[in-house]
Amino acid sequence: MAITQQSPTGPQLMFLAFLTSDITNATGDGTNATYVFDTAEVNVGSCYNTSTGVFTVPTTGVYMFQCGLALLYLTSANQVVALSMKNSTNNTYATILQASDWSLIGQGRVVIASPFCFNPANLTVGDNIYCFGMADGSTKTVALHGESTVNYSWWACYKVT
Repeated sequence: MAITQQSPTGPQLMFLAFLTSDITNATGDGTNATYVFDTAEVNVGSCYNTSTGVFTVPTTGVYMFQCGLALLYLTSANQVVALSMKNSTNNTYATILQASDWSLIGQGRVVIASPFCFNPANLTVGDNIYCFGMADGSTKTVALHGESTVNYSWWACYKVT
């Protein structure tokens, strides 16, 4: 009897992208900032664009996203931080909203829900998905933190079915 290697089952990682430098003055005043993760460690079929931050769905199916964000320069005036993923026709697939007492966070730094999973979404081939966030209550001084040696801020997508 011959033994054959079977393909693993389960979600397939489509892309894993991270930020290699800070996006400064991204939000803080309620501005929605699109997060462009500029380096893709995994990028099946080049489905994630590191220049625009857009994931283009390669085949219709169910997808799940994970994200970890490190924000800088939050102050006690920043009341709300939100993170969403939408497609190009403005359908929101997931929103994570986190309010906090930033005065408890040392040096105005916070890592948001790293990692968290968004609920699986039924997506259609050609859908363009992007990740954006915002903080409000102050001026536009909040930054998304990235470094080339440590993946503080990242975004990943898995195809479930």
